[in-house]
Amino acid sequence: MENFMTFRHCVFNASPRLNIILGQNGSGKSTISCAVCIVLGEDLRLLSRGNKLEEYIRYGEKQARVKVGYMFCLIKQILLRGENSDIEIEVRIHKGSADYYLNGKNIKKDKLKSLRRALKIDLSNLCQFLPQDRVSDFVNQSPQDRLFEFERSVGGEESVHAVF
Repeated sequence: MENFMTFRHCVFNASPRLNIILGQNGSGKSTISCAVCIVLGEDLRLLSRGNKLEEYIRYGEKQARVKVGYMFCLIKQILLRGENSDIEIEVRIHKGSADYYLNGKNIKKDKLKSLRRALKIDLSNLCQFLPQDRVSDFVNQSPQDRLFEFERSVGGEESVHAVF
């Protein structure tokens, strides 16, 4: 992250498995979850923060950048047709606009939606992505709804329809 919210420069190395972000108030937990959501082209309403991307630019700066790297064999097979299994997604946020990049090439935000679907990444599913501001939404779900969302997160939409 560069010039994103309160961070001038920050590198966060995530595990390929479960990642839990812990820290004191004001340490940047929400900043990391906002960055993940935004770089994957998700709807800002999931964050309960700023309504415009430019609100995520660090005060006094002209642009912000968030970059994530993934390494999936699945991506190689599905999307890149064997070219490369490493993938890098970047968003550059300017006042009034944002540019998205996949492996250095400018892409439309819709391509990120296709990528998320192919990888079964659903940031609206609280079992996959639980920002601090939405913990109460998760707690207030009925046990049936939590089970449904959990099954959807591990098996995808198809497996849930087969059961219900």
